[in-house]
Amino acid sequence: MSKSLIDIIFTSEKRKCALLLLKDGPLKMDSLLSSMETKRQALLPQLKVLTDNHLVYHHGDEYELTVIGEMIVDKISPLLNTVNVFDTDIDYWGSHDIDFIPPHLLERVYELGQGRVIKPSIADFYEVNTKIVETTMKSKSMRIISSFIHPDSFNKIEAFIASGVEITIIITRELYEKLRVENYDEFKLLLENEKIRILLYPDKIGFIAFTQNAYCNFFRLLSKEGLYDNMLLFFCNPEALEWGNEFFEFYLKDSTPIIEI
Repeated sequence: MSKSLIDIIFTSEKRKCALLLLKDGPLKMDSLLSSMETKRQALLPQLKVLTDNHLVYHHGDEYELTVIGEMIVDKISPLLNTVNVFDTDIDYWGSHDIDFIPPHLLERVYELGQGRVIKPSIADFYEVNTKIVETTMKSKSMRIISSFIHPDSFNKIEAFIASGVEITIIITRELYEKLRVENYDEFKLLLENEKIRILLYPDKIGFIAFTQNAYCNFFRLLSKEGLYDNMLLFFCNPEALEWGNEFFEFYLKDSTPIIEI
């Protein structure tokens, strides 16, 4: 009995990798071998399987996807990239709420790519993450959506501004009321600073915070029980930044500038 195409594609890492490499166009055998870090005698039998099943054809030493191969790879590529995102830490993803992600961006969550989860030590629990600080200091702008204020946030924002970083912050109404009552002086200074734009989002956001600079997207998510654990999830690649831009704009369109307290 012949194997199904699903078996042909997914039961061999070499076959799957070869198909994905050919997605962007024809490649010679040497290029495939170099990209896959394998040897000719190991790859040739797998390429023959793909050829015999009409997913790949070749001209001499150059391999290319067939029309059927192109159609299939166009579908499996987002699937595999989506799996790659959640493979970052499936226990983290599975225990945290992601319902806040707009449907059109959830469908394209694969664009985030491979990320990382950082759990701060007890000593760093009340510090702004060093990855955020280091990358923001090298950026021209920083964008934040937040439902909480970090104890060290005001000091770090002053340092960012001193380095020439322009900041846009979207806050929830609950955070606005907290800042107005408990941090009036610091909040007033931020509103008066021309390097900072602060806006009010009218509804709950369903997550703790989102931060984006020129290098990375950073998320602090709520657990499925609605609890805060201070773990940081971040993605640092061009596609993730484009995704993050759309994410920020989704919340920005319904936010209004805060002019005075």
